[in-house]
Amino acid sequence: MIQEYYANQANKSVSKKIKRGRQVRMISRKKSFKLANKTYGTCTIWLRRLAQCLGKISNN
Repeated sequence: MIQEYYANQANKSVSKKIKRGRQVRMISRKKSFKLANKTYGTCTIWLRRLAQCLGKISNN
């Protein structure tokens, strides 16, 4: 009876930690998504420049 009780408590605490971990992951994913959107704009410009440079090199 006592062992079962402790096993249940351990499972509860583990599941709480897992849930908390998921929440944190979701929040960090949202933040990284926002950052990705910001950097995406600059990245596309940079990639376009890179493509132009490569085009010039390949034309020569």
